[in-house]
Amino acid sequence: MTALSLWYTLRGVPLDEVALHVRRANWLLLVAAAMPPNVLGLYLRALRWRHLTDPIRPIGTGPLFRATSIGFMANNIYPARAGEFVRAWYLGRETGADAAALLATVILERVIDTVAFLPIIAAVAAIVGMSSPALRRAFAVGVPMLIVAALLPLALVVALRLAPDFVIRLSRILGERFLPRNVMARGEELLRRFADGLGSLSGGVHLLWIAFHSFSIWMVVSVVPFFVGLYAMGIDLGSTVRNLEASYAMLAFVGLAVALPSVPGFFGLYHGGCTMALAVFGVPKDEAVALGTVLHLTFWTSVNVVGLLVMRSAHTSLHVLEEAVAESEQPAGEDADSLGR
Repeated sequence: MTALSLWYTLRGVPLDEVALHVRRANWLLLVAAAMPPNVLGLYLRALRWRHLTDPIRPIGTGPLFRATSIGFMANNIYPARAGEFVRAWYLGRETGADAAALLATVILERVIDTVAFLPIIAAVAAIVGMSSPALRRAFAVGVPMLIVAALLPLALVVALRLAPDFVIRLSRILGERFLPRNVMARGEELLRRFADGLGSLSGGVHLLWIAFHSFSIWMVVSVVPFFVGLYAMGIDLGSTVRNLEASYAMLAFVGLAVALPSVPGFFGLYHGGCTMALAVFGVPKDEAVALGTVLHLTFWTSVNVVGLLVMRSAHTSLHVLEEAVAESEQPAGEDADSLGR
């Protein structure tokens, strides 16, 4: 998917013009105003995560921020979104909380993000219309995948929350036909610990804060780098409102793009999302590719620098993370043991 996205994005684009636009970008503005929101987004995610982990164990914002930062950095450098596993593993390692239950909260957080993101998709469709072929193609491919990606884990989350014993009995019936007894027992233990991690679905105060932080992350903080990037690249669409519309469109398209399978760091897909969104607003493709390049660079750099600084302060090395990633790739029957360590 990454190779296909790169081919589509760079097809017919004069790379010398892209490089010229990148060199002319206002890098001081990008560093000062586009990178901090990426870090603030990590902090807000840590605050939101606290309301998901409280039913398991009260955990301070510091460990949650460190785990979030390291997990997002891991997503940038390891395949298959291994950073989601790394977040739960690291937080369990630092606090002693049940890592399998923490992983359930990470899965729940991804479901919440998807649900919070769908209104942005709907709003962008209403603002820019569906007359653009690029928009129709992106929505035809991306929206169904996003909905499926939300509904499948959401169905499991709801079932485990409302009827954990039924889900476990059903998994036992299915597992008896295909899995060894010891693997089935470990899988059942893992499901029970997942169910314990879903306690945050109850409680009005928790849900209100989760909704507030989700709104802040997606409707405010996440769109700022795109808005700043337009001005840093000298792209003026005629008014502040039009620039804001284009910023939300880029956020929507990039969100759809990075939901697809890709290499670590979302190379290609991020650039393609920006290019397709800006095509709707008549931005030349070489300028759009240049903007996608600088925005991806600011995102990738800010997240990774924070992750590395946190690792250094926590005396954790990339070698330790690689061992955790290797554990996440173990057969399902071994995950309960590896998470518990």
